[in-house]
Amino acid sequence: MRLKIFLYFIMLFCFGLGSCDYIPFFKTNGVQEGGKIVAKVYDKVLYESEILDLSFQNQAKEDSTAKVRQYINSWLKKNALIYHAEDQLEPEELARIERQVADYRKSLIMFAFEKALTSEKVDTNIANADLISYFKLNKENFKSNDNLIKIRYLVLANTNPELDSLVKAFENLDINSGNVEVLQDAAFKYNATHSFTGQWFKYNDFKEKLKIPTKRSPEKFLMNNTKLTYADSLNTYLVKIDTFSLAGNYMLFEYCKNDVKSIMMNKRQKHFMSNTKENMYNDAVNKNKVEIFD
Repeated sequence: MRLKIFLYFIMLFCFGLGSCDYIPFFKTNGVQEGGKIVAKVYDKVLYESEILDLSFQNQAKEDSTAKVRQYINSWLKKNALIYHAEDQLEPEELARIERQVADYRKSLIMFAFEKALTSEKVDTNIANADLISYFKLNKENFKSNDNLIKIRYLVLANTNPELDSLVKAFENLDINSGNVEVLQDAAFKYNATHSFTGQWFKYNDFKEKLKIPTKRSPEKFLMNNTKLTYADSLNTYLVKIDTFSLAGNYMLFEYCKNDVKSIMMNKRQKHFMSNTKENMYNDAVNKNKVEIFD
């Protein structure tokens, strides 16, 4: 309501400010078809209701007043320009633009409709066995262009008071599962970079993130290392290499599982929408709502 009161005086504010000198005076009496008019340029009118719907209506008085004034000024300038642009364009060009706008509106409606319908109607659960089956049948689509590596790792400051015990716990990670909890607590306690469940990296990203001290080719490095312990001037790096896939080879299923699911979901949604559209059209035909004229 506060902003509504502002609007009754906003034009008066503009008339008294140098930045609004270009706004022509016009009279409005009563409530028009679209509500109270607050601005006009040529045959275009701006209604109070359009401004009341804007997101800044609940801001402080000074901010609301300034933004309402700014919005009105911008609206006037833009619509004055559009008026002259429409006047200069050929009718054929305007007709073409109107067709494009109509087509774009239809596309937006269909996009929103399909998104809402598939979200509500299409089951997003896909059994792991189905994902694996699709992956195996389409392995040619899942060749990697990069060297991929899955690792568990922990980066500790060299000044860490528990460094020796934590290094030992990490080395025995595969022997004693209880070490995961110990290491997890320590990682949070010391704000240490880590992953104890396994994280996939592209090889170059892996080298950069963990400052791997090697100049060997990815193939030789990955073929000859399963674990690493090394240090620089600040940190000690602990790494276990769980698995990897070389560039040009098929990706491992666990690496591209989410991609496989996305592909299958997309196919499921497209199939659903294809059937839905066909059913809707047939329904219109059966109800004699479709006509073709000679």
